[in-house]
Amino acid sequence: MHERYYGNLHILSKEFSEYDFQFHTKIIDYLENEQFSNVFAMFMYRMKRLAELSLAHKGRMEQTYEEHMAILDCMKNGDTSHIYEITLKHMETPAISTWKIYRYQKILNTLAFSF
Repeated sequence: MHERYYGNLHILSKEFSEYDFQFHTKIIDYLENEQFSNVFAMFMYRMKRLAELSLAHKGRMEQTYEEHMAILDCMKNGDTSHIYEITLKHMETPAISTWKIYRYQKILNTLAFSF
């Protein structure tokens, strides 16, 4: 299990993944939108798995923390024009990281069958 540090706070990647998920859940709950909550619940397992894969990348926990803080700052300041772009970037980064892993594994599998 990977270990990361935030200041004096030592957090294991599995624990960070849980905090990450709680962050998203709290925002969904805050919206009080039943349809959005239902969609979130349907994809919950996939999102958790994607987050775990993404957070395994070096520096991703720190980047996730910074993205969460930026999202919270926008929410606090009522900055709706930036919250959308920050949230999209936050959601796209794990998908890109996971796609890179998938492609790398495919290449390795192809090479393994070549020899």
